[in-house]
Amino acid sequence: MKNRVFIITFAVIIILAAAIIYFINNFSSNNSVIAEIVRDGTIVKTVNLNAVTEPQDIIITSEDGGTNTVHIEHNAISISEADCPDKLCVKQGRIQNEVYPIVCLPHKLVVRIIKSNCQTHSEVDTVTGR
Repeated sequence: MKNRVFIITFAVIIILAAAIIYFINNFSSNNSVIAEIVRDGTIVKTVNLNAVTEPQDIIITSEDGGTNTVHIEHNAISISEADCPDKLCVKQGRIQNEVYPIVCLPHKLVVRIIKSNCQTHSEVDTVTGR
């Protein structure tokens, strides 16, 4: 019986600690969510998604004349329209974190999110050394 109470108490403490860490990381006022729109390796636009109050669309034109419409909203970004053949970038939908970028290979366009409390491109990755 004492072991069961100890295990339940320990599990509750772990769950509460995880919840506190989650809320601190996700709802901290200094936790900016930055989106980058990159065309052919060059950053076209950087947007703080926390500061977006009204949804907006940006049309990005590639060197071959193809277009992508990037839809920006509070804490999310997506490609809403594209004239590429497969439209995989549109089908991917909205992204809200840095796990998966949106990529349009025909137009050499990447839309990615970088959080301010995560590693940035100027830091060296300790695993790869790049």
